[in-house]
Amino acid sequence: MSNTMRKTLHEVMTASKFAVVGLVATLIHILMVWFLMKIFSQPPFAANALAFFTAFGFSYMGHYHWSFKSQAKEGNSFRRFFLVAGSAFLLNNILLVYMLEKAYFSELISVVISVFIIPLYTFIGSRFWAFK
Repeated sequence: MSNTMRKTLHEVMTASKFAVVGLVATLIHILMVWFLMKIFSQPPFAANALAFFTAFGFSYMGHYHWSFKSQAKEGNSFRRFFLVAGSAFLLNNILLVYMLEKAYFSELISVVISVFIIPLYTFIGSRFWAFK
């Protein structure tokens, strides 16, 4: 196997692991919101905030130890990943509001576009900065 092919395979495996962790974190977020709202009668905003931080913790640990197998100091990686995730959330909302206000696409298409763009941004920021 050539060196280029080996590097490509490594990147595909890293991206696949990143996707798995992201999907599980999303599931945790959704289930936690439901649990907090239905079982503990928490208001949606509070439930969403608590669920975000729970899912973020899972996501960070999964990416640090599995997706990227980072050798960087955990404190540095944690702060950097928090900035990447927080800016991704902000960017997602800005992009969504922009698309909805300009009415380039339907609401559903706008959400789908933002859902596909933001993970790419998060992967690149995580891969080349947060976990280095």
